[in-house]
Amino acid sequence: MYKPQYLNYLKALIISLLLLGATVQANPQRLKPVGEATMTWWGFPLYQATLKTPTGEYQERKYPLYLELSYARKIKSEWILQATDQQWQHLGVAEEKRQAWLSDLAALLPDVQTGDRLALYMPSAQQHQFYHNGKVLGRVNDPAFAEQFLAIWLSPRTSHPEIRAQLIQAAHP
Repeated sequence: MYKPQYLNYLKALIISLLLLGATVQANPQRLKPVGEATMTWWGFPLYQATLKTPTGEYQERKYPLYLELSYARKIKSEWILQATDQQWQHLGVAEEKRQAWLSDLAALLPDVQTGDRLALYMPSAQQHQFYHNGKVLGRVNDPAFAEQFLAIWLSPRTSHPEIRAQLIQAAHP
């Protein structure tokens, strides 16, 4: 018969292995690059975008997905929020949703400095996490948010089809 201390040890070991497995599964560093693109404004580079997946190939609504933006210049978070809102307007996201999401994003996003990295990692359609220079910022508590955030770059209706084509390695129409 097992003694209670062995059962506690066994439980702790099992929990540790499960947590380790979850960490390995959710590690965006294990993903492979699909494509890269540089976003410019009036000829000046703003950021380098990189899209990653497990296979290095993009398939719509297949996860995990990881989008990282490496900034080439200092940008205030309110400017990032304004640009995000403009893109969501272009994509037809409802005003009420945009305002709620922008409020949540405002609480997460910092001002960025040259060389900073902001990333969105989606291990599944229902989960996402924002990162700043590799550290967790948090998430928006709406399951529809991450898809619409990624749509800024990945939707066929994006306002920057050349960026989308480079990120997903598709021929630009």
